[in-house]
Amino acid sequence: MKDFLVVANWKANPQPWEISEEFPVTVDIAGGYIDLLKIKDQRSKIKNITQNLKLFIASQNISKYSNGPYTGEVTAEMIKGLADYCLIGHSERRRLFAETNEEINEKIKRCREVRITPIVFARNEGDLEGLEGLEGKEGGLLCYEPEEGISKNGIFQPVNYEAIKQTLNKWQQKYNGKLLYGGSVNPDNMEKIRKTCGELLSGIVVGQASLNKDSFISIINKCH
Repeated sequence: MKDFLVVANWKANPQPWEISEEFPVTVDIAGGYIDLLKIKDQRSKIKNITQNLKLFIASQNISKYSNGPYTGEVTAEMIKGLADYCLIGHSERRRLFAETNEEINEKIKRCREVRITPIVFARNEGDLEGLEGLEGKEGGLLCYEPEEGISKNGIFQPVNYEAIKQTLNKWQQKYNGKLLYGGSVNPDNMEKIRKTCGELLSGIVVGQASLNKDSFISIINKCH
């Protein structure tokens, strides 16, 4: 069975639960820059739980700039060695911070300069216009995040399984890379999402459901 990536996107929330011996298998923890330091310290603790565990750390965002006089910015160079992945172009960044494709493209470049793998989010084809280097297995990870599937005010939205499969199939043919899905992923729909999408799907991004330890562990167990 190929590796299947489970990403916990905790957004602007403190680490919602402590990683303990109950924590089961492969997971990519996405945390803010400060959280990266805390989570990084737990790598050895987690690896002692099981020899089969693979742990990766992701930043939720980086600056479009390289190092320089940019007060308040966290650059790719600053998280080099801390983060394995970085979330780029999430819908909340577009909606709340008016991020454009041009800015997102610069962030993707900054990631590649320091060998951090970008996880690039897109709600539709328009979100991918002008983005460079998404093709192939080395192009990073592309996450389909349909607008209608994004949870709202803590409420999961209905998932259109066939529409997800159709979009992933289209993007696989166009980009030939690894594809993820994010949008109201929870313990009740995880298995059907994976079954419907099959080998097209290389992983998922879990937002709201990752804030609850039991829900998140349930999702992980259903993925492996």
